[in-house]
Amino acid sequence: MDAFYNIVDFVKEELQKNEGMLGEVLNKLTTKAVQGDIKAREVIKEKIKLCLLKNSMDEARTSDIVKKYCRLTNFTFQDKNLHFVDMLTQIIYQEAYGLSVIDELATSELNEIGTTRFDYIWVQKSGVKYKMPFRFIDEKHYENIIVNRLSAYKKKHDLNSINPYYLGERINGSRITITVPPFSGHVAGNIRNFDLKNLKDEDLITGGAGWDFIEFLENIYPGRPNFLIIGGQGVGKSTLLRYMARFITDNLGIGTIENSFELNLDNYYPLKNIIKLCVTDSLDIHECFRIMLKQNRDIIFNGEISHPGEAIETLNAMSRMAKGSGGTFHSSSPLNAIYDFKNLLMSSGYYSSDNAALFDVVRAVDLIIEPRIDFKTGKRFLNKVTEVKEYPRENNFELIDIWSWDKTAARLVPASEKLSNDLQHKLLDFDCCSENIKRINDILRGKRGVKGDVS
Repeated sequence: MDAFYNIVDFVKEELQKNEGMLGEVLNKLTTKAVQGDIKAREVIKEKIKLCLLKNSMDEARTSDIVKKYCRLTNFTFQDKNLHFVDMLTQIIYQEAYGLSVIDELATSELNEIGTTRFDYIWVQKSGVKYKMPFRFIDEKHYENIIVNRLSAYKKKHDLNSINPYYLGERINGSRITITVPPFSGHVAGNIRNFDLKNLKDEDLITGGAGWDFIEFLENIYPGRPNFLIIGGQGVGKSTLLRYMARFITDNLGIGTIENSFELNLDNYYPLKNIIKLCVTDSLDIHECFRIMLKQNRDIIFNGEISHPGEAIETLNAMSRMAKGSGGTFHSSSPLNAIYDFKNLLMSSGYYSSDNAALFDVVRAVDLIIEPRIDFKTGKRFLNKVTEVKEYPRENNFELIDIWSWDKTAARLVPASEKLSNDLQHKLLDFDCCSENIKRINDILRGKRGVKGDVS
C-alpha cells in the first residue's frame, strides 16, 4: 500500500499548492466534506480527478493501485461502471478526507450504518440488518476515522477514557453515536440517516391497510385524539407520525419538538401553520415546551420520547390545551407502552406514586398505534391500533384493540365494532361531529365506504 499512500500524499500536496491563495477555501471545503456535506465532497473529488489527469496517471498503474486497495479492504464500488481513474479518485477522497470504506454508505439511502470493529461493518435497510464485506485498512486508521472524522460536525468534546461516548450529528442531520474503550470493548460507530419517506395512502394500502383504515383516520382525527406511535427501531414510527399530520386542519397551529430536525413537517405541508423547535445545550425540552405554548400551538408532536423530560412534556401537551398531540416511543406492545411511559415519568422525580403516574398516562393517551416490520422481508405493516379506556372509579384501565393485523389475510382488519362511549364523547368535544362517529363505527362494523371496499 506504499504506492497508494504516496499518491494520497502527493494529491493532498498538489491540491494545497494549486489552490494558492484559495487554500482557505479548500480547507473549508474539506472540513464540510468530512462533516457530511455532499456538495463539498463532489467538489473535492473533481479536484482530485483533475490532479490525477493532469499528472498523467497511466491506466495500468491506476488499475494496480485500485485492485490492491480493494483486495486489502474487500471494498466494492456502488457504481460498477466507473473508470479506474474515477475509482482511484473515490478511494483517495475517502481515505484522505472522508470516512474510508463507509464513505459512500454514509450518504446512501440506507437507514443505518454501523461499525463494531475495524473489520466488522453492518448496515440496515428497511429494518433488516446486513453484514458488509468491507474492512478498514487497519485498526489505527479505523479509530482515527470514527473518533475524529465521524464526530467532526459541531464537536462538543474529545473522545477519551473520561468522555468515552459521543452523541451528535452530521451536517445532513444524520445522528451519530460513538463509543470508545474502556466504555466499549472496541471503538464503535453508528450513523443513522433520517431521510424520512413521505408516506402516501398507497403505501399504507401496499402495507396491508385498506381505504377503510385511511377513512377511519380522516374521520377520527378531527376529534383530536392523543396518540403514541410505538415500536422498535426502523419500523417507520417517525414516517407514520409525519403522515398523521396530514389530517390536521390548516387552521390549527402545529408545533414539533425534536433533538434534531427530522420530521420537517413544514417541507411537506407548506399550507399548514407549523413551528419546529430543536433542543440545544442551552434550551432543554422543558424550555422548548414553555416557548411553544407561548407561540400558541394547538397540537404538539414530540419526535422521539426517550427520556423523562420528554415524557413529562408530551404528557403536558396531551393533558393541557394541545389535544391531538402525539409522539413516537420505543416499546414492544400497547400494554408495555403504558407501563414503560409510566416508568419514564417515575424516573423524572415529579411523581412519588406509581399509581398517579400510571393513571396520568391512561388519562392522557387515547390511541396507541403500533407499526411493525417483517424482518425476513423488510416489509412494514400496522400491527395494531388500540384504544386506551380509563375506569377512574375502579382505579383501572382497559386496552381495546380497534384494528389488528390478520396474519392469514396479511391485512389490517377492524377488531372492534365501535369506539367506546368515553372516546366518542372526547372526540365530540372538538371538531368531530356525530356523522364522523357514525362513519367510524360503520367502518369498524365492516360497512362499505366511499373510497373502496373494506372487504
